[in-house]
Amino acid sequence: MRFAQLAVMGGVAVVGIASEAKGAFLESLGATAVAYDRGGVGRRIEELLPAGADAVLDLVGDDALESVTAVVTARTLVTTVAGEEVAARFKACPLRRANSTATLTALADLVMNGKLDPCVRRVFPLAEAGDALALVESGHVTGKVVLDVTTGRR
Repeated sequence: MRFAQLAVMGGVAVVGIASEAKGAFLESLGATAVAYDRGGVGRRIEELLPAGADAVLDLVGDDALESVTAVVTARTLVTTVAGEEVAARFKACPLRRANSTATLTALADLVMNGKLDPCVRRVFPLAEAGDALALVESGHVTGKVVLDVTTGRR
């Protein structure tokens, strides 16, 4: 979700694919949402991007890129978490994390100045870590789930 917010802050028009239930959340970040669970994703993406996409960021992997093949052109930069076979088929770059101090400091500054929403939607005390994990594993979380390790400390 941070990617969408950062792209929108940079003036990029973002189209995101999510479940219908998470569409409003995606749109609250400034993206145009396309629901994958309503069918016809490829057609709707193609209608939104008739000239093709400049870039595609795949954070799902497996066969998720199949739904956007119609908007991937020779100029499209594709970055993915998918395995080597899928990445090769789309001539995609692997997604790598840049956990440098400078990057993390810049992101923290954006959060502290209210320009970037870290999307923390649920906070659990450490004693309820099992409940937090169950919620995340359910696949129905919108935003981030955080464990508060300071609860109960003096």
